[in-house]
Amino acid sequence: MLSLFKRLTLLAAVVATVGCSSSDENEATQPAELVDFAPVISVDEVWNRWAGDGAGTESWLRLKPAVDGDAIYVCDADGDCYAYNRHSGDRLWSVSFDLDVSGGVGAGSGFVAFGTLDGFLVVLNGQDGSEVFREQLTSEVLSSPAIQDDLLVVQSQNGHVFGFDLKMKERKWHYDATLPLLSLRGTADPIINDKVTYAAFANGKVVALDNESGVSLWEKRISIPSGKSDLEKLADVDGTPILDQDTMYAVGFNGFVRAIDLYSGRVRWQKEFSSWVGPAFGFGQVYLSLDNGELVALDDRSSSVNWKQDSLLNRRLTRPVTLGNYVVVGDFEGYLHFVSQLSGTFAERIRIDSDGLLSPPIVVGDTLYIYSSDGTLAAVQIREES
Repeated sequence: MLSLFKRLTLLAAVVATVGCSSSDENEATQPAELVDFAPVISVDEVWNRWAGDGAGTESWLRLKPAVDGDAIYVCDADGDCYAYNRHSGDRLWSVSFDLDVSGGVGAGSGFVAFGTLDGFLVVLNGQDGSEVFREQLTSEVLSSPAIQDDLLVVQSQNGHVFGFDLKMKERKWHYDATLPLLSLRGTADPIINDKVTYAAFANGKVVALDNESGVSLWEKRISIPSGKSDLEKLADVDGTPILDQDTMYAVGFNGFVRAIDLYSGRVRWQKEFSSWVGPAFGFGQVYLSLDNGELVALDDRSSSVNWKQDSLLNRRLTRPVTLGNYVVVGDFEGYLHFVSQLSGTFAERIRIDSDGLLSPPIVVGDTLYIYSSDGTLAAVQIREES
């Protein structure tokens, strides 16, 4: 696999190609100027708190928070971890580790977990932040661990997936995917769903793993390496897929968005789109933040394009999420954009942090939580509609 430096260089080249601003770029690749519109909803920050130094403005780490019960947890890149009451924003505890945190936080069953650049998995007690155990993995961890009941699943950058028994504090199983030499610097989060864990890889595949044994139940390719240049051959599935009832929706870089039967792995439909962030689902539609900054809504049955929003070109959009009647994305200037799920028109826009938003928002109930590049943790709600 590539060194950290080479991965950063490769990702920087990709971003420059699809929309990172520079002095000599042409108009087609410059971030779009924000358009004016008349807001139709009221969106408020319920609270915001300083939660460490974030990932930093020069980093591509997606350090998203996680919720378990009434608590929300987050760690910054320097190893400072925090717990807050997710309703009031009151701090519950904070702890510091001499570790370079590189993956987002996972939480569940009273545990909190994160991964590091040195390849450690660290598991904490959710009540007070005390360390429960840590384990050396095979490489850096750039995704959030998943927790369900007594099972914790974590994925490392080099394609290894580990299942841990939280009661026994020991490894339960291990799965190893074969990856290409070249890949983007990022990893999709594993997803635990009942008796199966789903994982996506830089080889362009998604895999279903048995939760008891880690054995592969099926695998399906989302992206196919093609082209002559190294950039054209990239086929990563870095965006976490989304599950809805019996269907998985997954999208890859230089690939497709595919609707896949969760039980058989059969492809129900596919559409040629490219994205390095995962999709969202709502109102019978699949939402994609494309590499070029377009926001697209696809019909979940036919895959037809219901609408496109192209006013955010090259603004390096986060993964979309749905909140109420709206789909929400963040951008590189720290704005959250609220777009109608029905029409694709803008409803409101608020700014969280001028240093930018890279980590994907998360939604719990009627509240959206976002962790910004400078360490601002914010809770956002739609207050009323006109």
